[in-house]
Amino acid sequence: MLRTWLLEVSFKVSVLDPCVFFRGNGFITWLYVHVDDIGIFGSNIQAFKDELSREFKIKDVGKVDLMLGIKVIHLNYGITLDQHHFCESLLKLYGMSACQPFTTPLIPNLHLKKASPEEKLAFKALGINYCRIIGSLSYLSTATRPDLLHAVSTLSQYLEDPESEDWRSFLHVLCYLWGTPDFWLSYSHGDDGIIGYSDADWGNCQDTQRLVTGYLDTLDRNIIIWKMRKQTSVSISTTEAGYKALCDLTSELLWLRQWCLECQVLEIKSPILVLDNNQSCINTANGDCKINNKQIKHVDIQLPLSRR
Repeated sequence: MLRTWLLEVSFKVSVLDPCVFFRGNGFITWLYVHVDDIGIFGSNIQAFKDELSREFKIKDVGKVDLMLGIKVIHLNYGITLDQHHFCESLLKLYGMSACQPFTTPLIPNLHLKKASPEEKLAFKALGINYCRIIGSLSYLSTATRPDLLHAVSTLSQYLEDPESEDWRSFLHVLCYLWGTPDFWLSYSHGDDGIIGYSDADWGNCQDTQRLVTGYLDTLDRNIIIWKMRKQTSVSISTTEAGYKALCDLTSELLWLRQWCLECQVLEIKSPILVLDNNQSCINTANGDCKINNKQIKHVDIQLPLSRR
């Protein structure tokens, strides 16, 4: 019903993100809709509230201070997004409210493995819902804690076959949360534009030898997008590994630029600065060397994407 009405009053729905609606030319109103919650952004918010209240019974809570479990703090320079309350509830739930704080999310040089049948039975006897606890960490890492992304990716490898080491690693993450209570996302105005960062962890998975790629995007030094995933194929060189990460980042940046253009959020100038620490990958992407080495020639199809 809400969607139908919004379209009737000249709102457009984003093709790239169906939860976002926008209307206007010059003075634009943006809406973020989640079930029956609406976040309103624009220069004339009250006018839309009046329009909406004439059609629906609404509850105006004023400036958003809590949405989807994320606390929003309004400051003079911008806003912060915080889930400290959620971290505290996790620590209390698992009896870790007074644990020893750690400074890293994971145990150094951690290598988890698939549990044997005996280890699976032993873990099952503990009565731990492993999928639930990883889901809680995943929610944190997706919403406001990108520093947990690698830990969540590592602990998610064996959701169906966890062992005691997985559980100990989860408790280590909780100790890290206890030691970092003041970690949150902060957003402010700036003029640095969009910058992308990519990296790859090559061949460290002992079971599959597949690499893990990660990237993040910043807007005016504010983190806006972050992602990490294990690739579906094995890379035979660090150059190929880095290139896969770079292509993942490029795909995300293309989506972001198109979404900003569609919703008239901001104009993203080209070219977008992308940073990587793999020199051979950088040279290849910049066209400083030709793809004629048999070890990397098969990634030639990905070159046009990263050069767009």
